[in-house]
Amino acid sequence: MGLSVVLILLLSALTGPAWSADGRINTLSFKSLPSNPSIAIKAWDNSDENKEYSARIEAYLKSRGYTISSDADLILSFETKDIKGIWTEGDRGHVLEVEGRGGRHGGEQAKVRLSLYSSQEGGLLNQPTDPDRQKDEKIMPQIALDITVDQNKGRRLWQGQVSADQLSGDNRTLVYKLIPILLDKIGVTVRRKSFNFQ
Repeated sequence: MGLSVVLILLLSALTGPAWSADGRINTLSFKSLPSNPSIAIKAWDNSDENKEYSARIEAYLKSRGYTISSDADLILSFETKDIKGIWTEGDRGHVLEVEGRGGRHGGEQAKVRLSLYSSQEGGLLNQPTDPDRQKDEKIMPQIALDITVDQNKGRRLWQGQVSADQLSGDNRTLVYKLIPILLDKIGVTVRRKSFNFQ
């Protein structure tokens, strides 16, 4: 009897989905994108992972009819990052970002993101209204993909972030799944929407 239960559990693990994750997407359109634009893809750092992600982004954009060119009308920049938590409500206008870069003689880059005030989540200037809720929502580490689209002359047209809970150490697979979710929303505003995907 015990052996048959173990076999059923093993079989269901093999035939079921490998994993599912909770994700969040937040995008903001500042101005409509031109019709049929050419796009240059630029990673914010030249890591081997980002080269792979850049190739994935390029392939997906081409499949959607975009022209990829080094001297394009638009520049798509992207980065991925690990985050310990994410503000799901009330963060607009209450988040301070500070970034430092190395000087003339090199040095390391640093980026700090602080929630100054949030009635729901709590921040630097206040405690959350429901500490248990804050603990539950921020317990899972996440991977985030940030993308911006700017005109060649420098004006930002669109920016977005998609993030998902890290359920395993395989960040590449997770980012591969996040890329089309965010690219499908280029030029569109999406206000802090949650989703689940496999």
